[in-house]
Amino acid sequence: MAGSGVLAAARNNAEWCDAMCRAHGMPGGFTESLFNPRKAPPYYPDAVTLTPDATVAEVLRLLDRRAVDGEPGGASVKDSFARLDLSAAGFRVLFEAQWILHLPSRRRSRDLPLAMPSDGRRSARRPICASGRRTSTEARTTGCFPPACWPIPQS
Repeated sequence: MAGSGVLAAARNNAEWCDAMCRAHGMPGGFTESLFNPRKAPPYYPDAVTLTPDATVAEVLRLLDRRAVDGEPGGASVKDSFARLDLSAAGFRVLFEAQWILHLPSRRRSRDLPLAMPSDGRRSARRPICASGRRTSTEARTTGCFPPACWPIPQS
């Protein structure tokens, strides 16, 4: 059985994927065991398992439904618990990984700097991506982070 930290990490990751899908105008949905975007943006999975109880049949049914709805071929699945064998359906393992858990600090997040300028002073409450022109410009021009991801005006 997966520990609560792994369950939380898988859910948190799926919520990040959902936020990125929504930012790209591609909202998805959650079932008890899967996150399933209607269509995933580049570099994002077409399905994410949320529990170790997700089944091959559930994942394939989801992907088959998308194919019927006219989505082009090819799909990726983020098996958060490395329990699904999808090889019979033509999938192959792209890479394997482990979840890493970092427990929250006793310090309140509002007390932590979100960005640190090179002179070491605390910045205004800006996320790190917004503080570095190169990072934000590259992210914007590659299409990975559409304008909906950038609610903070650039200075």
